Amino acid sequence: MNLKDPKERKATPVFSGVLKYFPDALREVARCSQAGNDQHHPDTPLHWDRAKSTDELDALTRHLLEAGTMDTDGIRHSTKVAWRSLANLQKEIERSREEPQDALEEMYEAEVPHTHDTWVETYTEQVSNNINYQNNK
Repeated sequence: MNLKDPKERKATPVFSGVLKYFPDALREVARCSQAGNDQHHPDTPLHWDRAKSTDELDALTRHLLEAGTMDTDGIRHSTKVAWRSLANLQKEIERSREEPQDALEEMYEAEVPHTHDTWVETYTEQVSNNINYQNNK
């Protein structure tokens, strides 16, 4: 997205398309951010310590297995799934800005075979490939 292009900015309704849809969920994700900051960096301003946030998909999956329950710190596991999903998406978007689109498409074609019998096998392999790609960067 080109933030300098007024048409693109106008076509991205952050308030009406996200904040108004999910106000309670976003409040919980904000609480989760604060709880993580308090745990890892007490007495410091709220910030995302990316050095301690490197395994988004593994952590997301661990919390997904506990979805519908509360974690020991009083934060819903589903909230932590959302937080990790947003973190993963943010990093993917940042990486795509750094790498030419053709290189990303070539990487995808090389990593994801299209000859599987079921979508489950394809999805499982994509997740595995994404994790391997992240670990090998």
